[in-house]
Amino acid sequence: MFTNWASIVTQPQSGAAGTIIKPPAPFQGPKVFPRYTSTPDASVTSFTPPAEYKSFYSYIQRIKKATDVTTSHLNALGVSVEYDFPVEKMLPEGDWFPAEDDKTFSERKKELLIANNDAFDVLSRRNKTIRLGHMYRFFQAMELLKPYYPTAPVPSDVASSQSDSEEKSEQGSGKRKAEEEVEGGVEKKGRASEESAESDASVSEEDKKDGKKEKPEKFSMPEKFREELVKNFIEPICWGYGVRVYAPRAPPIVCLQKSKFLVHLTNYIYLTPKLPAEARAGLVEGPVMGMQVRHETRFRSAAYEAARKKMKTTATVSRRIDILEVGQLGVDKMDIDDEKDKDKDDDDDEDDTMLADDVIGIAREVAATLSIAQDRRKGPRPGKEGKTEKKVRYRAIGKEEKYRDDIFIMTSLHHHVSISHVSVSQPYLRYLETGKMPDFKHEFFQTKEGKDWDRLKIQKTRFWDLLDPQERVEACYAFCGVQNWLSREETKR
Repeated sequence: MFTNWASIVTQPQSGAAGTIIKPPAPFQGPKVFPRYTSTPDASVTSFTPPAEYKSFYSYIQRIKKATDVTTSHLNALGVSVEYDFPVEKMLPEGDWFPAEDDKTFSERKKELLIANNDAFDVLSRRNKTIRLGHMYRFFQAMELLKPYYPTAPVPSDVASSQSDSEEKSEQGSGKRKAEEEVEGGVEKKGRASEESAESDASVSEEDKKDGKKEKPEKFSMPEKFREELVKNFIEPICWGYGVRVYAPRAPPIVCLQKSKFLVHLTNYIYLTPKLPAEARAGLVEGPVMGMQVRHETRFRSAAYEAARKKMKTTATVSRRIDILEVGQLGVDKMDIDDEKDKDKDDDDDEDDTMLADDVIGIAREVAATLSIAQDRRKGPRPGKEGKTEKKVRYRAIGKEEKYRDDIFIMTSLHHHVSISHVSVSQPYLRYLETGKMPDFKHEFFQTKEGKDWDRLKIQKTRFWDLLDPQERVEACYAFCGVQNWLSREETKR
C-alpha cells in the first residue's frame, strides 16, 4: 500500500487486451549546459540595427518567437554573459550570507542533507525515524524525477555501492542501467549492463517473427515535474524572508515602444504585505525575483547544424548515383537506404555532445529581466490589465541605486539551478519604452556606471545539482544571501 511510487512506474505494466504499457524512458545524456559566447563591440553604441533596417524598433519588431532571435539582436541590446560568477560578488559588501546559526538556513540545510534514498523511504513509510520537515514536498517532487534521472551519485568504490544495488533490485534485475560521470559540464555515459526486460517485453509478436525490434522511446518527462522540483526547493527558503512564490497572475510581457512580447516566466517571488488583512486578501508586492525553468535537454551549435545539413546533402546525391547503378538489377535500394538514413539520423540525435551558442536561452533571460525591471519601475503596464493584476502592488524591493535596478532570476536546466543577476539602468528602460535617447549631460552619465547605461551584463552562477545533497545546500546558501540582501530594509513578516 505504501510502496515507493517511482519503483512502480519503472516496471512494465499490463494494460487492456494484454498490451504492455512501457515505463518512462530515462534521460540518456549527456547533460549539456550551453553558453552564450558572443560579446557586443564596445566601440558600437547599443540599439544599432543592421544597415538594412531603418531603426532599432523596426528591427526588433520583426521578432515573432524566441527562435527568431539572433546574435545580432542581442548585440543590439548590448548583451554579454559571464558564467560561473561567484554569488558573493553579485552583492555589495556586507554580512548577507547566512551563518551556521541562522535559523532558516540551518533548518533547511539539515533537511536538504538527507540522502535521497532515505527520503524516499520516508515517503513510502518504510522509515519513520527521519523527518523531512519543510522539504517534504521537495522530496516528493524529486521522487517523480527518479524514473527519468538518477537520484544518487555514482559510488566511488564497490564497498559504497550498496544503496545502488538495492535500487537495482527494486527496478528489476533485467533493467538497463547507465552509469554517468560528470566531467567539465558534460556527462559521459558508462557502459550499459544487460538488455532491459521491458525493451524485450515491448516488442510485438509480429516484430519478433520478422526479426525487428522497436527503438527505445525518447526522453519525454512532463514539464510539470521539473517546475515542481524547483518551486518546492525555493519555497520553504522563501518563508524565512517574508516572501512567497506565485504563478504569473497575468501573462508576463515586455513592452518595446508600441509592441508587446510574451515572456517565459514560470513563477514570481513576491513580498507579502505588512498588514495581515492585505495578506489575507491575496495582495502581493514586488516582484522581488523571477523564476525561469527551461525544459530543453538537447542543444546544438550553428556550426554543427550546418555541417550536418551538408553531410545529408552529400549522402542524398551519393544514394541517387547508387540507385542508378543498381537499378537494372531490380533492387529496391531506395527503401533500404531510406531506412539506413533514418537510423543514422536517430543515432546523430543521441551522439551529439557539442556545446551550443545559447542564443535562445539568453534571449529568454533578457526578456524576463526586462519584464521584471519594467514591473518594478513603473507599476502596472499600459493597456487593459486583468482583474487579478490589481492584486499586485508594483515596487522595486531591494533597489539600492537611484538610476539602476538589480534584477535577480532563478533559472533551471535539467535538474540544476543557477542564479542570474543583471543591473539595468533607468535610461535603458526609458529608451526601450519611448525610443528616445537620454540627455547625456545628466550627472549620471559622468559616472562609471553611466558609461555602461546601454549594456546588459548578465552574471550567472554555476549550476547546482538539486539531486546532490551537498550541491543543493550550496544553492540554498546562495539563495538565502540574495534574499537577505533584497529584504534588508523590509520588516520581517
